[in-house]
Amino acid sequence: KTMPHFKFLDMAIVFFVSIMGNEKEQGTIAIQNAYVEKWGISKEELRRTAINNTWKEYPPEIKKMEDIISEIVLGQVTSEDDDENGLISEEISYINLAPEKTQSILNSVKEEVDKMRAQAEMDMYVLTNTSRNFGAACITYPGVLKEFAREHNSDFYIIPSSVHEVILILGEQMSVEEMNLMVEEVNERE
Repeated sequence: KTMPHFKFLDMAIVFFVSIMGNEKEQGTIAIQNAYVEKWGISKEELRRTAINNTWKEYPPEIKKMEDIISEIVLGQVTSEDDDENGLISEEISYINLAPEKTQSILNSVKEEVDKMRAQAEMDMYVLTNTSRNFGAACITYPGVLKEFAREHNSDFYIIPSSVHEVILILGEQMSVEEMNLMVEEVNERE
């Protein structure tokens, strides 16, 4: 009631101002109706501005779940051009070890990620934005979901994970019943 919003499916799109500090310090302020009135802009103008700024500052990113996990484990950003596994093979800068120990750790992690990929029962993708902050909003970006479906020639499920990302699972990999069961099991365990 107090925030400008637009309906999107069974949800509402709301707006935030991003406050940038240094790399590790970011914040957001939820935009209230009173702010829009004070700024003298319409709700539609706010929407257009937000869409333009969001696309420019927070472009969408879709990666396989294994790649996201490997990024977290390695503390690095993946890049398909770095090697055949899609992992950066540079030394981990924040580990203060001899180079051969660092390389040994990286090799072990890569082996585990390769095992994880080989054992994956289905392809799971993470949709977020490049800052990974409020990335679930990417489901509202025009054409992003349609392009994913076209690239994979498949319908897909969208599993809300958090406000920062959603998980995409190709429809041919499981039935609605199996999907519901999986979500229930994860919710019970986690």
